[in-house]
Amino acid sequence: MPGMDGIEVLKRIKESHFQAEVIMLTGHASVESGIEGMRLGAFDYLMKPCDINDLTIKIQDAYQRKLALGEN
Repeated sequence: MPGMDGIEVLKRIKESHFQAEVIMLTGHASVESGIEGMRLGAFDYLMKPCDINDLTIKIQDAYQRKLALGEN
């Protein structure tokens, strides 16, 4: 993403849609960036290429969280 990294995108999403569940996908992950993403409100963090089944499970988990919190 020219001019913006995933952490900056996450910050902007959370500023305008703080209840959104964000699953970050990255090809340049580090433990530090994963921790930072979670600290800033990411639901989860996956490395690319990720298994489609793993991504599907994360999406289902995020949806279940929204239902549990009554934010659907």
